[in-house]
Amino acid sequence: MKKKLPILIILSLILTACGNAKVKNEFIDQLNYSNLIDVNNSIELKLDPLVENTLLIGDIIHIEVVNNSNSSIYFPVDRNIQIFILDKTKGWQKIDNSINYYGNGIILAPRNEEGFHTSSAVFMPMIEKDNKKTNIRVVVAGYLENGSIITDEIVCSYLDLKLSP
Repeated sequence: MKKKLPILIILSLILTACGNAKVKNEFIDQLNYSNLIDVNNSIELKLDPLVENTLLIGDIIHIEVVNNSNSSIYFPVDRNIQIFILDKTKGWQKIDNSINYYGNGIILAPRNEEGFHTSSAVFMPMIEKDNKKTNIRVVVAGYLENGSIITDEIVCSYLDLKLSP
């Protein structure tokens, strides 16, 4: 029995990891990016440290987009923001963003060069208030640059947040 216990533990860890990978892949498939080459590596998302976020349903949320790659990354004005809400039976479901964006996109410099490596972004998930905490996932995506040419290679990052009523 003592010999079987470590094998059972290792087997259960492998099965758990495979199950999590499947859930992650199903979420990534919802993004509909045909040339997605990287998730949560080239770009990092975090709450904007310069703004006090309430994390209340119905409030604007300010995030910081950080370029951690060795390439410039182009983001359209809306930062390709997609918002998802966690439904306990259906998983991550896409929801609308209440913000309308105007203006031009931005290019974030590579982390190893001079220039702006970070940018702020805002969004406001369209969620009905129902007196319970809500898990959301915000996704930001950009296009890698090759020299001064914007490619079709997409990099993205996501940030999970819990909103209060």
